Amino acid sequence: MTPLDYALRYASFDWPVLPLRPREKTPLGGYGLHHATIDEKIIRRWFKDWPNAGIGLALAQAGLCAIDIDPRNGATVTPEDFPPTLTARTGGDG
Repeated sequence: MTPLDYALRYASFDWPVLPLRPREKTPLGGYGLHHATIDEKIIRRWFKDWPNAGIGLALAQAGLCAIDIDPRNGATVTPEDFPPTLTARTGGDG
């Protein structure tokens, strides 16, 4: 799946997304957290302009929260220590 595919999938769950600089995790194009959207037309335009953009989620707007478990920085818990939920593996194996 492409970043666009993932962004549209997240938006289909009513999770507002925005494009990020891949390694920096900062918004692209002068867009910020308050520009996150579920509007397919806008999302398609963003990912046409930046096909390899990372995807930011506006967690609070989506009613979500995140716990970042980062073993390389000494995390001692694992995803298995929590009730079953959505998980994502990051580039740093977090």
